[in-house]
Amino acid sequence: MTAGVGEHPAPAARLTGGDAPADPDPDSGDVAAGTMRVDADLVELFRLASHDENPLHVDPDYARATSFGEPVVYGVLGALTALAGLAPRPGRVPGRLKVRFPGPVLRGRDYRREVVADDPGGSGPAEVRLLYGAQPTLAVKVDFVEGTLYRDWPRRAAPWAARATARPARLSDLHDGDQIPAGYQPGWPALARLVDRLGLAARGFGPQQVAVLAWTSYLAGMEAPGRASLLADIAIEYRPGNEAERFEAEAVIDRVHPRFRMLTLTGAVRSPALTATATVRVFHRPDVEAPDVAVLRALLRPGGADRSGGAAGRLVGTTALVIGASRGLGAAIAQALALAGSVVYAGFHRSGAQAAAMRDALGDDAGRVHLMPGDAADPAWCRRMRDQIVAERGGIDVLVLNACPPPMKVPLTDGSDEVAASYIRAALGLVQTPLTVFAEPVARGGGSIVGISSRWVAEPEAGWFPYVTAKTATEGLVRAAAAEHRQGRWAVLRPTRLRTAFNATPMTADVGEPVEPVAAALIAHLSRPGEAGRFHIVG
Repeated sequence: MTAGVGEHPAPAARLTGGDAPADPDPDSGDVAAGTMRVDADLVELFRLASHDENPLHVDPDYARATSFGEPVVYGVLGALTALAGLAPRPGRVPGRLKVRFPGPVLRGRDYRREVVADDPGGSGPAEVRLLYGAQPTLAVKVDFVEGTLYRDWPRRAAPWAARATARPARLSDLHDGDQIPAGYQPGWPALARLVDRLGLAARGFGPQQVAVLAWTSYLAGMEAPGRASLLADIAIEYRPGNEAERFEAEAVIDRVHPRFRMLTLTGAVRSPALTATATVRVFHRPDVEAPDVAVLRALLRPGGADRSGGAAGRLVGTTALVIGASRGLGAAIAQALALAGSVVYAGFHRSGAQAAAMRDALGDDAGRVHLMPGDAADPAWCRRMRDQIVAERGGIDVLVLNACPPPMKVPLTDGSDEVAASYIRAALGLVQTPLTVFAEPVARGGGSIVGISSRWVAEPEAGWFPYVTAKTATEGLVRAAAAEHRQGRWAVLRPTRLRTAFNATPMTADVGEPVEPVAAALIAHLSRPGEAGRFHIVG
């Protein structure tokens, strides 16, 4: 989930780092509607302000193993960047605020900020949305009231120590009525810089209003559920202060909804400028286990009741290259090939920790796996791999094309064209480039080339047309390559929905088939004698 938006109706918001324009005047309206992006420096500023160290936002290796495939911008930070698009409203402060998070905001991508309603002098609510192409990712609605904005923060701090790491709570660890450790103090200097950076004071949000939002981010991202957090929505009611001397916060798990893997958190804040009550609904993201090598061994053992037909031994001594081998189905295929006797070159881009874990899980068979980091869409990398493998092994017998960006949900509507095109280009590059480099030498030696497709090619689901299009094109590329290189054996694997990180969402935690039988079925196909030039659909 991949590149920019199609139309830029107004100058881009000044939220980026690097070569971005200077920060806006905090009392101006310069950052109104148009396109905006959130880059790493703004994420770092929010991390310092909120003390939210959730790895989904700050740890690229962790985030790559999730369904998002890369770090996700803090939901609250996305909401603040949306609020920066409102017109200035002197003498008004928020009374009620609601935020919904229908999709992720990712770093360094252009989002369209759409101001749905904004009446700075009237009594109507303000509403702002962020969209990626035509896909809504965030919506904020605010009812403003007359009030005095305090631009300062409390100088007296209650004793409190932030968590260093997010709580690794399982869903079963969380219960109705559980008290969340009381207390919270944002990083006030960083938070004040954030308020100035986004021009929020002119929009009625001073440090103490923003501190309440930062607290909800910390509450969900670090405490309940912690590491597995994925915000669904936030509702806050602000009222005038009650002369509290310092910022104080407390919260409880109001209810656990196991069916939806969701928690409802409720809490309250007191500070010199305001009091606030908050309701936060947060999903518990499911963990996805790595392929089970013991299961693969059982499926591949000769003569057993397995999916390989007991023929896996025919691959002993062969050489395989798996593109996209670090996790999920690609990891299972690489492990199954090694267990079947192949020497496996495992290609991966940035998931080094997952690739090493995949190899090491093989135990005594780990020596047959060679890790090959690099970008499969880079022709130079592919040529280096080809030359290295041919020099070391004499040739390549099996090529598996598994690499693909995380599937992205995008409706087929006006405004989604460039977003979809960007995704499709990225996905096809991971198939087309390796084919241009490896097809001829693999086919010339009578080897097998397999493209990993999806059952959605034949039975698509609504809302996923970039992914369906990319997989359909993958099948077309493999078919076209087979027509040009008839000495090889060609196939596409069409698995059904699998239990992998790509599909690990709260609503689909128990949906999908395990990867091990699919990998074993591919080994069975590769082990059977086959006619050169034939194209097969497996699965």
